Amino acid sequence: MRPRSRRLLGLALAFLAAREAHADNHPAYYGGHVVSNPNVVVVSWGPNVDSSVANGMASFYTSILQSPYLDWVSEYATVGLTSVSDGDAGTNQRIGRGAFVGLYTITPSVTGTTLSNTQVLTELQAQIAGHALPPPTSDAQGNANTVFMVNFPPGVTLITYGGQQSCLPVTGFCGTTDTLVLESGSVGVGLIPDQSPDGGCIGLCGTDPNYFNNATEVHAHVLLNLVTNVEDGLWYQGGNSAFQRPLAWYNIGAEHQVADICTDMPADVAGFTVETGWSNLQGACVSGPVAPLPLCTSGQTYCQQCSSTDVGQDGGCTGATPLCATDATDEAFGECVECTTGATCTGTTPVCGKGGASNDTCRACSGDAECTTNTAGPHCLTSGACGPEASSGGGSSGCASANGPLSAPFALLCLLLLRNAVPKRRRA
Repeated sequence: MRPRSRRLLGLALAFLAAREAHADNHPAYYGGHVVSNPNVVVVSWGPNVDSSVANGMASFYTSILQSPYLDWVSEYATVGLTSVSDGDAGTNQRIGRGAFVGLYTITPSVTGTTLSNTQVLTELQAQIAGHALPPPTSDAQGNANTVFMVNFPPGVTLITYGGQQSCLPVTGFCGTTDTLVLESGSVGVGLIPDQSPDGGCIGLCGTDPNYFNNATEVHAHVLLNLVTNVEDGLWYQGGNSAFQRPLAWYNIGAEHQVADICTDMPADVAGFTVETGWSNLQGACVSGPVAPLPLCTSGQTYCQQCSSTDVGQDGGCTGATPLCATDATDEAFGECVECTTGATCTGTTPVCGKGGASNDTCRACSGDAECTTNTAGPHCLTSGACGPEASSGGGSSGCASANGPLSAPFALLCLLLLRNAVPKRRRA
């Protein structure tokens, strides 16, 4: 829940020195959850949120969530990783591009001008239960993908768990993160105080004369921290006494999270101002990969997840993996795969496997139930292919195979059956 600290004006040399100092600050993985594909819901806390910020977030998130800004963050996937604190397995999640869900304005029951994180989380939970906000979505493993980014109107002050206050010079913050626990898991929440000229953060959270650009930079900062460390709020709520789960990617230095290390280092992505984030691979504050990343296949993590538009395209899903897994409930979501349905599987591997080692690969059938709709026939043959039922007429004793040779044990059984079926000659 590390707040996005304020910007001090005119300290360019200090920024450069800080950037050099950050070079040894590498976030490590402590075993907690990340956000696989952030589905962002932008929430206005009542009707008085600045209209330019509230309405402009739709185009901002629509653009950056489908841009290289999230591609490079795939280096913080947790697939195959173990925690540096306890040595146990992590959450086995990819990180990829996301989607903008929509803009929502709520009528909060809390009307005060000073709000704690706990009050905000309680209100959001009630608004979700009352269907004023959409329920969170999940990835294929059941981890929450939804992120709620909450904009507050002028005059509202936020107080974090440690008592830190929004928009104060020197000690204040421009945006912070928290975690809402629902049945769908740990849901990321970003809290962004007003960045307009009517709010207390003006002049503290960015030097751009267009305050909307300062607001998008703060939003991007908070988003990066949530995607790479969504349960940081739980860690704070639990007393943050030791560096351990539920933390995900965390740096024990002065600047703790991926975007914190790069505070006040903006970049332009798709025409919008964003905050850069620390890349362990590139050893710098970045807003994208050095070069376009390859599309993901099984076993890759530092990659760009594919989409339906990548099928059959140069540089897309081709060769042995010509299709893209676009079903969000599929374990291989975002990977180029051999199959997504049995329609592309033929011969002795007519079934598109789901789950486990054979997920989205063609395999042999294991029973008639897997061949009921197969155009080759409704029965699973001994060869593993689907086909018509083997003929039992013409004295074949049921030993015919409609596709391929019989297995050795079955062939021996058939030989014995045929031998017994041959009439014996009687002596005169």
